[in-house]
Amino acid sequence: MDKLKISIIPILKGLLAGLIAIVILYVLFSILMSTFDSPSKMTYPATLIGLIVSIPFAGYTCVRVSETKNSGLGGLCGLIYIIILYFISSVMNNDFSIGFNTFILLVIGVLAGTIGGLVYMNRAGARKAKRNRTFIGKAK
Repeated sequence: MDKLKISIIPILKGLLAGLIAIVILYVLFSILMSTFDSPSKMTYPATLIGLIVSIPFAGYTCVRVSETKNSGLGGLCGLIYIIILYFISSVMNNDFSIGFNTFILLVIGVLAGTIGGLVYMNRAGARKAKRNRTFIGKAK
């Protein structure tokens, strides 16, 4: 039970952070699109930009909060994030069809979440390396 709790809590926190990030991005995109005379064809690129930014943020947060510090956990968070968004959009459109774009988005979600987890792990590793650095010729 403890292992299940350790895995679920970071994923939920990562999903929450990703959803908060995408809401903030969509508010900024809507303000930009309402002030400028932009065509409706700009909504799909804005959606992709929002996903490309929010999924790595969710993976980053998930790995940062977890005790295991595994980048695969960020990928799992990205996969769940895309599945949740798929179900929300399917319910809103009354269309549960799965096509090639759905699989592409699933792959993008896993890769983006993994990249977010790797960014955290590299950042944490750089901090540890900076602390353990010794300088040649420094008197002890």
